[in-house]
Amino acid sequence: MNQPATPEAAAADLIGRSAWGARQGHGSFLDLQFGPAREADPKRGAFHLWIYQCAWRIEHGAELGAGSEDSHDRIEAALARLNGRAVTAITLQRPSLSTTFEFGDSRLITFETATDPADDHAEQWLLFRPDDLVLGVGPGSAWQLSPADQA
Repeated sequence: MNQPATPEAAAADLIGRSAWGARQGHGSFLDLQFGPAREADPKRGAFHLWIYQCAWRIEHGAELGAGSEDSHDRIEAALARLNGRAVTAITLQRPSLSTTFEFGDSRLITFETATDPADDHAEQWLLFRPDDLVLGVGPGSAWQLSPADQA
């Protein structure tokens, strides 16, 4: 496997793809699907973005849609506004790798909360890709692209 030079390069295929099936998972976890549904699991897209061990917020223009500690109803309403919208940019801030996923004038922004690279289950987010590789971002400035069966 040829490792991309940056996490932005590993996530670049998400740009231009529209979100669907955006929903709140357990606690403040978020699931967003992109691309065609997987044959083996039609509830999952070819790309599956899992916002995991981090704080986050969703903004729509100048409006705050929801934050990771908001009510389920507010989160679901903010997520619904991302469905059908294409990712237009992905920006990672260094050194924390806090990430902004842009959907035109809407944004999903993650905030690093764990910084210990020894904690192998503290990724801010995971991007499951159609090539059976998973991009894990975090904790801290750590990131890796690895086979899905090792994520």
